[in-house]
Amino acid sequence: MSYSKKRKSFSFQFPRGRITQIYMKNFQIFDECTVFPGPKLNFILGPNGSGKSTIINAIALGLGGKPQFLERQDHVRDFIKTGSDLAELEIEVSCGKGRTKLFRRIISKTKPDKYYIDRKRIDATDFVDRVRAFNIHFDNLCQFLPQERVSQFASMTPQQRLKETERVVDKELLEKHSELIKKSGQYRDALFGSDQEQKNYEKIRVRFEYLKKAMERIERQKELMQKIQLLEGKLLWMKSEIAENKIVLVQSNIEKLIRKEKKIMTRYSHLNQNLEKYQKQSQEVEKEIRELEKLISKYNSRMKIIFEKLDSHDLEYQKNIEDIKNVDEDEERNKKQIQKLLKEIEELQKKNIQDTKEQENELSELTKKLKDFRNSSDQLDKEKKKVSKQKDDYFRRKQRNDETIREIENRKRKICDQIYQRFPAAQKAREWIDSHRNRFKHQVFGPIGAEVEFHSKEIATIFETQCFQAINTFVFLCEEDLDFFFQNAYQKEGIKIPLYEWSKKPLVYNNPFDINEIPKNLGEVFFLDQGFDAVDSIKECLIDKCKIEKTLCYRGSSERTEKFLIDNDKVMLFYTSTHKYMKNISRYSSEVSYRTQQIRSTRFYRDWTNYSDVQGLKQQSLELENQIKELDIQFQNIEKQQIDLHRDNEGFRKRKNILDNEIRRIKIENAEIQRSLKNKQKDLKDKQKKNFEILRVELIHNKTQNLQSIEKKNGQILDELRHYSTSLQNSNIKQIQKFLILEEKNKCSREIEEYKSKHEQIFREKTAFERQLKDLQEEFKNFREKAIAKTGEKTQILEEQFAKLPNDINEIERQFHKATSKLNSLESEDADAIIKEYEEKKIELERISENIKNSESIFKQIRQEMEIMEREWIVNMEEIIKKLNVKFEWLFEQFGGGGEIQLIKAQNYEYENYGIDVLVQFHSSKHLQKLTSARQSGGERTVSTALYLIALHRCTQSPFCIIDEINQGMDPDNDKKTFQLLANSVRKESVPQYFVISPKLLPSLLPDDDSVNNIRFHFVFNGVFLPDYNHWIKSKYVKKYSPHLIKQQEQQQEKEKEKEKEKEQESESESEKENENESESESESEKISQSAKRRKRRTRKKAN
Repeated sequence: MSYSKKRKSFSFQFPRGRITQIYMKNFQIFDECTVFPGPKLNFILGPNGSGKSTIINAIALGLGGKPQFLERQDHVRDFIKTGSDLAELEIEVSCGKGRTKLFRRIISKTKPDKYYIDRKRIDATDFVDRVRAFNIHFDNLCQFLPQERVSQFASMTPQQRLKETERVVDKELLEKHSELIKKSGQYRDALFGSDQEQKNYEKIRVRFEYLKKAMERIERQKELMQKIQLLEGKLLWMKSEIAENKIVLVQSNIEKLIRKEKKIMTRYSHLNQNLEKYQKQSQEVEKEIRELEKLISKYNSRMKIIFEKLDSHDLEYQKNIEDIKNVDEDEERNKKQIQKLLKEIEELQKKNIQDTKEQENELSELTKKLKDFRNSSDQLDKEKKKVSKQKDDYFRRKQRNDETIREIENRKRKICDQIYQRFPAAQKAREWIDSHRNRFKHQVFGPIGAEVEFHSKEIATIFETQCFQAINTFVFLCEEDLDFFFQNAYQKEGIKIPLYEWSKKPLVYNNPFDINEIPKNLGEVFFLDQGFDAVDSIKECLIDKCKIEKTLCYRGSSERTEKFLIDNDKVMLFYTSTHKYMKNISRYSSEVSYRTQQIRSTRFYRDWTNYSDVQGLKQQSLELENQIKELDIQFQNIEKQQIDLHRDNEGFRKRKNILDNEIRRIKIENAEIQRSLKNKQKDLKDKQKKNFEILRVELIHNKTQNLQSIEKKNGQILDELRHYSTSLQNSNIKQIQKFLILEEKNKCSREIEEYKSKHEQIFREKTAFERQLKDLQEEFKNFREKAIAKTGEKTQILEEQFAKLPNDINEIERQFHKATSKLNSLESEDADAIIKEYEEKKIELERISENIKNSESIFKQIRQEMEIMEREWIVNMEEIIKKLNVKFEWLFEQFGGGGEIQLIKAQNYEYENYGIDVLVQFHSSKHLQKLTSARQSGGERTVSTALYLIALHRCTQSPFCIIDEINQGMDPDNDKKTFQLLANSVRKESVPQYFVISPKLLPSLLPDDDSVNNIRFHFVFNGVFLPDYNHWIKSKYVKKYSPHLIKQQEQQQEKEKEKEKEKEQESESESEKENENESESESESEKISQSAKRRKRRTRKKAN
């Protein structure tokens, strides 16, 4: 249950729409608080940072307002007190006649807001509509003027000022004004539509005239087309007749060629018969020649064998004779050879034994080398596995580092995206700079928020709060680059971003004091420029714009450290991890005040990470990559060693195989030598046993028998040679016959070829004539069909039309081309489309002319309605401006200046250009000048705004008006005058309820008369670093700031005391006279009267 449900209501004193009480729970810096405003002027006082504006924020948000009106936070959940999840606001509004309506809003960090009216929940739209029913509009600066928007009133256009004034004074005036603007828009639209209709009429009329001329051109085109058609028809008929004559001529040529072809074919058939006869004779002769050739070839092969046998017989004869002579010589020679062979075999055996031993020794050495190779190969395999394992380990570590680097860089890109989302122009500028990078002399840094590397996320949050205005700034290192960007991107393409040029001077840190002066036991204290890393040009920009070298930061939440920083006179601004502390020294009283502000969570650096780790990771990845390369080199060296070992091993193995084969071969040779030796020895023994004489005799006998058989065979061979010569003679005769027949045959063939070529020539000519005939027939057919298609069958009328034309085909073609070129010179137009468009435009012209006549009556009706509405609205508006001007002039006279309010009127029913001009004069030597944001000073604008609001609220229907620290820019004199005018203005009952916030109250500010009774003061003491409110004594405060009230009160008390003494003396004298005899009763009555007097005195003292 909220606190507002337990308290007593005093709404019977409040008119409709006034706020009777305000309840806050877990809202900004308040845990729970209830405020009871007065019905007229409420003055909210307190030091900076104590929570004065929080009350105004509670009124605005509690009645359905949006945080954008306050211009302090972006979202309503940012107003929830740190550490809480819910905030509760209740605003009680008077309905008049003692009735109230309770508006309640519950704000949550995670859920949608809840809205209640008198404990009944409704949606946000109905809630705002119910609030507006009380004529409460928070978007109206005349009703709700927060601290951040005081300067906006002076910078309003006259049209905006008029609308805001209408919304405050009378909602019906604003509605009438809006209706007039709407009507004028309809009038201009109708006028514009009429002008458009007139333009369309003129445009269509021009097109209609063009179509008329096009119709005439179409008629001329038709005449030319008829003439062209007639010429083309006669031309086609004449060409068909010419083709017909050519066909007759070609047919006669073809008949001549057919007769000539018949003669050639008869002679050709006779020659063919002779050729067949010669072919038969030639075949018979060739058959006989083939039989003779077979016989001759048979004799040839036989004679070849005979001659070979003769040769062999001669050789055999000679050989037998020589064999007989050489038998003895062979015997001696065989003996010598056997002895020689025996010696060679012995030498070979010795040599083979020696070679076998050498090869066996070499084989054992190779076996030993192969064993060493296996050991070396195993050792290299172990080293290779070790290097490969180490390489894989380094590669995995490098992959993990690369993934970490990519993740950090992705976070940095997210930060850039969030900055670009808040400042779209910065993204456009970055893209433009990147696309024109080659045009810049130096690197361009920006936006600054993406170029800075923070040491912690807390520093990033502080940086965003302190340097928010410079986050989207771009830094240029030379003037040429800045000028190039300004001319081409800033001015031409409209990329509006803050720009900064580096001065190229060494950085100078003007710290307010040495950081070493702060005791080390207080914790980590540093200046903001020491909490991040950036290039010198960026730091120079931040020092120049955001004073980072004077911004102190404290990491932690120690009260002792915070108290030390607050008490230090050199510290004007410092940050903790959650709050911002600002010290302010008054220019008038030199009093020191503090203002605390909660730091909201960062919007840009939510994904912050320590980017300094990236360099370490990149360095580590580079070292790992170098180590991997070294391991690759070791791995390649090991593989090379293995390849060399394998190559040597392969050579050893081949050499071993060669040696094995060689040893095997030697052993086989030794075995063969042993076998041949045994055979030779055996043959030698057999030869020694035989008798050589007997062999010689047997040999001679055999040779003589062979000679006799050879002579017999030679006689048979001579008989076969005689038969061979006769066959050769017969074969020659047949060859001569064959030659004569072939001569006759060739002669006949030549004649046949000659007649064949003549026939082919005639055939070609005939084919050409037939092809020409076919083409002529096709041409005749085409010409005749085209002629019939063009003109139809020849009729007497057509013959008469053709008779008028020339009979020369060349002349007809010349006239045809002339008529065609003339037709082509005319514009080719779609006749059907033109005729159709001609009819449509004719109808449309009639319709538009009718519309133009009807629109004039509509203009008169709209103009009459506007003039009636204008008279009603302008009379009421001029009356209000007149009253407002009188009050405004009087208020400015109290300040020793002058003021005037004028209604700006527009011509030609442009009601949206009506406005209010405020003219002010602050010095007697100056004329009245318009109130603008550039002409007057800040204090003058503030005074003008305050006086306009005071004058406006004398004729307003708004229930209350909120003014937040409007006296910040005023001097003490103007501040006092403004406050006294406010106090005097609330004497009447019809004025709205005022909420005025101020951090100061000047001495002798309160008025001397009874208008002080219409003022209620609210003193706000809330905050960790403010003095305890229990030590604050109200009487001393009033005595300091309003001593005349204290004197009046003391004089009144003295008068009351004197009157009481006189009454007491009179009552005592009367009592003594009346009650002399009744002592007991008198004593009792005296006691009673004395006790009553004492009670009266006590009540008066309490009242005083």
